[in-house]
Amino acid sequence: KQALAGSSVKVKALDVVASYKIIVGLVVLPLYAFLLAAVATGWFHLSALGFFLTLFIFIPVFFGNGIRSCDHSVRCLLRCRATMLFWGCSSTAGLLQKLLIDRREKLQEKVQRFVEDAKLLITEEALKAESDLQAKEISGKIDLLQREGVVPAAAGSSLSAPLLDKSLGQEASSGCVIA
Repeated sequence: KQALAGSSVKVKALDVVASYKIIVGLVVLPLYAFLLAAVATGWFHLSALGFFLTLFIFIPVFFGNGIRSCDHSVRCLLRCRATMLFWGCSSTAGLLQKLLIDRREKLQEKVQRFVEDAKLLITEEALKAESDLQAKEISGKIDLLQREGVVPAAAGSSLSAPLLDKSLGQEASSGCVIA
């Protein structure tokens, strides 16, 4: 709480919480594992080899399984709670459904307003101006290609005029022999 109060950047002071989790993980858990191994060795009358097997194999396996089972049980609890809210408690389910329907209606209204606003922005004049701009850009690129000799310049040609003379294309196609 002191770190959170003394900082203008921190929102939840999660770095302090993480620091304590690291301290627990690196200091307290190994000491606890050592204590458990000593108790198990005394309880079951194990030798030094049994102590080290318990300390380095059995206890880490139990810790790992405990962590996994805890994570799994938290997920199951959240799933069960959500299920109980919707199906177990009919009054709560009805309230949540009404809230969802209200949110959906508000979202539909926002989308409809956005579409109406977009229609006002797109007019016939804007579409004609965009079309003219694209035609001018394409004409400029074709002119550049004609000046560089990539496309042959034909007198009075337009964008829709063919680039090759039909008679040349027919002669070329009739004179070709494919082996």
